[in-house]
Amino acid sequence: MIPWRILPYLSINYGRSIPGVFFHGGCALSVGLRLVVLSVMFTFVATAALAQAENAAQSAVQALPSSRVIAAYFHRTQRCPTCLRVSQTVAKVLKDHFSPDLQSGQLQWIEVDFQAPQNARLAKSYHITGPQLVLIRVENGQVVEWQPKPKVWSLLIKPEELDRYVTTGVQAYLQKLLARQSTNSTVR
Repeated sequence: MIPWRILPYLSINYGRSIPGVFFHGGCALSVGLRLVVLSVMFTFVATAALAQAENAAQSAVQALPSSRVIAAYFHRTQRCPTCLRVSQTVAKVLKDHFSPDLQSGQLQWIEVDFQAPQNARLAKSYHITGPQLVLIRVENGQVVEWQPKPKVWSLLIKPEELDRYVTTGVQAYLQKLLARQSTNSTVR
């Protein structure tokens, strides 16, 4: 958190006549010192925010079930309005029809920049050559099945068909996942 109590001491008071030095309440800070103090404050805040984000990301990854369905939308680095609309529409369909599964982690929605160097291996694994949705079924931490859903682009102008196309694919994978989990629980 920013120590807001020191900000008034860093403010400019134009009523004083000494150039390069600002006064407030009997405390004088030169312009250089003021910049150093501000830099240190913002560095501290940015570092704390980054550490919080990393902790949240690690917690989220650890909280995911080892068996789940992933709906991954692979996109280019430079995204056109249509690409953005496709990802927003698919995300809305998933939220509208599978909200409990998203909250429990049984279904995971991710967007992946397939042109980014760190995602090259993923793009190659799923044969990604252009923007598309891929459904992935993971069991015990291993990908067991995946299916590209290339029609999301052509069905964007037909919202009902797009809705049905995405929901039937996701529902089929979730049913396979649940069937597998119920067979595993009865075997034990």
